[in-house]
Amino acid sequence: MIFAEINNATQVASFLQGFAAEQQLISQVEQFIAQEIAHYPQAIFGKLEHNRFGLIMPETAAESVVIAEQLVDTLDKQSITVEDKRYYPKLYCGIAPLTPDYDDPKFAFAAVDVALHEARLTGGSIVKLLKPDAPKLENYRRALRLLPVIREGLLNKSFVLFAQPIVPLDINPSSSLI
Repeated sequence: MIFAEINNATQVASFLQGFAAEQQLISQVEQFIAQEIAHYPQAIFGKLEHNRFGLIMPETAAESVVIAEQLVDTLDKQSITVEDKRYYPKLYCGIAPLTPDYDDPKFAFAAVDVALHEARLTGGSIVKLLKPDAPKLENYRRALRLLPVIREGLLNKSFVLFAQPIVPLDINPSSSLI
C-alpha cells in the first residue's frame, strides 16, 4: 500500500493564487498519477484527502518501492502550469506492505501513514518503506490496542487518574515547601 502526498507546492499555489489554483494543481497531479498507474491494471488508486492519494499495488514491497520511485522521478521532471504560473510539484510517498502481520486494517493504514510522515521529514521527492516489524510501529500498535480500554473506561465513568505530587529532590531544612 502506498500513500502519496503533494509537498508544499500546494501551499505555494494557495498563498499566491488562492484555493481554486491549488485545486487545479492537485487535480493535475492526480491526473498525472492516474495516467502513470494505468500501466498497472491490478493497481487500485484513489484520493484519500485534499492532497493525499492512496495506491494498492499487487506487487511486492520491493516492486512497489521501484514503482513509487519511478512515479516520483517522473513527476520531478514535470512542470504544471496553473493560470500562467509554473509549478514543480514533488511527492512524498510512504509504503507499507500488506501482510498478515497487520491483523487489523487500521495497523496497515497507520504503518503507511508513519512511512509517509518519515518521507515528509526527509523532504523533497522521496519514497519511504516501513516494514511490519519496524520498532516505530510496536509502540503505536500497543497504543491502538489500549485505546478501546481507555474509551470504555471513560464511557462507563470507571477510569481513574492518579497524580503524583512534584516535590524537590534536594530537601533542605532551610527551604520550605508551599
